[in-house]
Amino acid sequence: MPTILFPHTYAPESLIRKIAAFFGSVKIFQPWYMEPPEYARSPDGAGLSDANADEGRILVVNPPENLKPGGSFLSLVNEYRLWMGQNRDKSYREIIKSGNDSELHDSATWEIRKLLRNTVRTISGEEEDNILRWHLLLHFAKELETQQVEVDSLLKNLKDKDSLLKGSIERADEAKNILEDLPPFDQESFSDDKKLEQIFDAWFGLFVGYLKENELFITYNRHVMENISRRWDNRLFTNGLKKSPPVPMMFPDLSHLSPAEQDRIKTKYRVNEIFKEIKVLISDLYKDPGHKLKALTGLTKDFNDTFSWDLSGRTLRLSLKYLQPAQDKEFPEGEMVFRHLANKILIQAGD
Repeated sequence: MPTILFPHTYAPESLIRKIAAFFGSVKIFQPWYMEPPEYARSPDGAGLSDANADEGRILVVNPPENLKPGGSFLSLVNEYRLWMGQNRDKSYREIIKSGNDSELHDSATWEIRKLLRNTVRTISGEEEDNILRWHLLLHFAKELETQQVEVDSLLKNLKDKDSLLKGSIERADEAKNILEDLPPFDQESFSDDKKLEQIFDAWFGLFVGYLKENELFITYNRHVMENISRRWDNRLFTNGLKKSPPVPMMFPDLSHLSPAEQDRIKTKYRVNEIFKEIKVLISDLYKDPGHKLKALTGLTKDFNDTFSWDLSGRTLRLSLKYLQPAQDKEFPEGEMVFRHLANKILIQAGD
């Protein structure tokens, strides 16, 4: 079942491999001049393509050639990085803000906007302006995502280890509890509606030409799922259609076990057969959403209730939302970008 990472241009290797193992393949759309992740590179260093999908099942796809920014693009990106190195109190969030004139609050943001305008003046036409802006937004959104992954990974490692203070001070347990209570790092651009809309706009602007009907979109950020689900249910459909909450699912990850042990567990719990049924239900959701969502909920619950989770120790957690078909007139002004999600399946994935 083909799946597309959305609206990310990067994902942690451990998670992306779990997704690829379950669904068969994952496409990662990346803007031009972005290095593909190590786990998705062919021997020559380039991203894998459909032609060699069997090598890794993780495919990296760039926008069409006509949406490639000029050769000065990398110089502009480097100028931004240099500016931020000299202004360490700021962050990549200012780049996201700079895409909207209404959010220019201070001189620092104005400097970034001026840099963008000076570069755009060398390119003619609104389309070229959009291409440059879309690339900048996605490049710096990736910077934020990698920062988030690094911080979350560090926090998880700290939580998984016993406190180094244990036995050395009386309040070691309290120190450990502080770590356990720390929430995951939230990146501002993915938790703010307006900034998230700009990322959606950039992603669709560059890659909409590749999209087909009834595709499966994968996100690993809860803000993406929450944002789209809320808007789809509360704002886009006011004609009496029944709301459908996301369907939670959990599957064992057996990849760290020996082949023999994997086969034993899969045979005992009919893992392959059940997963196949689940994937068929997902791929056919658009044919009869109400009936198939009910069947999907029942099948995954039965599996979750009967599987011995201590055998795997690792999981792939999914939350599925079917986005009902919609006509352009159902989208409020300013949210037309959401029309590209109609009749799609959105899944939030996590460990």
